[in-house]
Amino acid sequence: MKMNVRSLRYYDIPQLTKLYNEEMAYDPDFRPLNPNEFEARFIEQPFITEDLIFVCEQNDKLLGCIIADIDQLVELKFGKKIAIIDLILAKKEKFEETLHVLLENLFEKIDKEGAKEIQVHFIADNFKILHDFLISEGFKLDREWYYMESKVKYYELEDLPSGFKWDYIKFKGRHANAKKWLQCHNEAFKDHYGMRPLRYEELKSYTLEENFDPKGYFGIYEINRKRFIAQCSCEIDQKLNEYKNMKRAIIWTVGVIEEYRNRGFGRMLVKKAFNWAYEKGMQTVAIHVDSQNNVAYNLYSSLGFTAIRKRLFYSIAF
Repeated sequence: MKMNVRSLRYYDIPQLTKLYNEEMAYDPDFRPLNPNEFEARFIEQPFITEDLIFVCEQNDKLLGCIIADIDQLVELKFGKKIAIIDLILAKKEKFEETLHVLLENLFEKIDKEGAKEIQVHFIADNFKILHDFLISEGFKLDREWYYMESKVKYYELEDLPSGFKWDYIKFKGRHANAKKWLQCHNEAFKDHYGMRPLRYEELKSYTLEENFDPKGYFGIYEINRKRFIAQCSCEIDQKLNEYKNMKRAIIWTVGVIEEYRNRGFGRMLVKKAFNWAYEKGMQTVAIHVDSQNNVAYNLYSSLGFTAIRKRLFYSIAF
């Protein structure tokens, strides 16, 4: 029977969540999601529009879906309209057939939108069936990012230079600084492949998450110029830790604005992240790094991080 591709309907979310939990268990960082978590992670993002979500069904059963976006902030950053696939999902028994028809519909829509490129981000290196499929569809491997881990340790932090202080993110009150932290984040990663610009509403939404700790979003603040010049963001996914029976914190970002690089601020940020994880009772800390970013890779290696596996980035031009 012919497969049918259509747009997302709200009642699809429980079935898509079930499909996600069945088919994504291969991923080293997988944990089961409930429908609310699935919706929050993949659909309720400020850059997601429903016209770039396609589901594939047969006999009223969902076989897979593709969720993509065309983010204006990404276009401004890279100077061209890029579609990013945020989720690519299909039942293994009809994997290639399902994803092929989903991609056909996505390609047609992307072409009408005038996008020049489609990217697929952060695919676990053990997902061979997807890697082979993307190559067969004309995608090329663009980038590899290392997933690195280290045992938690506690550091005595060096004193900051005069005129600088440590501070953590605050959204309310007379000392609110979240927008300054955000500005530092986006400036530090303005030329960084694979890092989409962060919106304030997206950053603020993190405060609603069960795992959010403002002390894990910190930075180095330049007092006279009233700005962050370096920032770091860390998280502990308690549900993932329980599911995997581990005690792991993850460092999502370590960023220093260009004029303050090569002064040791990045090393200070990572050490402070270690201390945050130590105080939370974690045993390991994880971080991702672009394999082409030798400066960051060497920094993390010098602090005890070891590359464990990879995540891969693919693209296809129009």
